[in-house]
Amino acid sequence: MRFVVIGAGGFSKEVADLLRDLGHEPVAFFDDHTPDRVHSTTGLPVIADPAALPAHDAACMAIGDSAVRERVAKRLAGTPMPPLVHPTATVSPAATLGEGTLVMHNSVVSASAVVGEFCILNVGVYVAHDCTVGAFTHLAAGVKLGGASHVGRSCLCGTGSILLPGISVGSGVTVGAGAVVHRDVRDDVTAAGVPARVLPKGGREVPSAKLGGPRG
Repeated sequence: MRFVVIGAGGFSKEVADLLRDLGHEPVAFFDDHTPDRVHSTTGLPVIADPAALPAHDAACMAIGDSAVRERVAKRLAGTPMPPLVHPTATVSPAATLGEGTLVMHNSVVSASAVVGEFCILNVGVYVAHDCTVGAFTHLAAGVKLGGASHVGRSCLCGTGSILLPGISVGSGVTVGAGAVVHRDVRDDVTAAGVPARVLPKGGREVPSAKLGGPRG
C-alpha cells in the first residue's frame, strides 16, 4: 500500500522504517509546520498543502504529542488509517487495536488487551493480558503494563515506566520516565519516581493518599 505519513519530525523517521519493514511504500510526508520540504532520511517530499499530496491508499500518524495527534486526527477524519504492527512485534489474536495505532519494534500486546485509536506503543513496550489503553495515549520505549492495568486517554507514559498489575491511571496523565506506579492515579496530573508520587502543583505538595489506595 502507498502511505502518506502525517508529520515530518523525528518520529517520522521511525514510522517510515516501520512502513518499509511491513512492505508498504511511503510516498510523501504531510506537515504544514516545518520549513523543510524534503524529508531528511527518505528524500521524499514534505508537503504543506493536502491538495498537493500524491496518490495514496492510506495515511499514518508520525506525531508523538497526544494533543496534536488528536487535533490532526479530527482534521483528517475519513482518511483510512489502519493500525500498523511491526514484524518483530507480537499482538495476540485475542487483543484489539484501534484505528491508526502503531505498535513498534519488539513490542508485545497480550491476550484480551484493548488498545484505543491512534495510540503509539513504542519500541519494546509490554501490554499484559486484560489491559486497556485509552485513545491517543503514547507508551514510550520500554513501558511495561502489568496485567489488567488501565491507562486513560491522551496519556504519556515515559521511557521505562511500569504500572503494577491492576493499577488504573486516569486520562491526561504524564508518568515520568522510569517511574513505578503502585497506586491509582487520577486525571490530569504528573506522577514520577520510585514509587511514583504525584508532583506538586502551584508550590503545594499533593498528598500521596490522593493517588488512591494500594493495588496489586
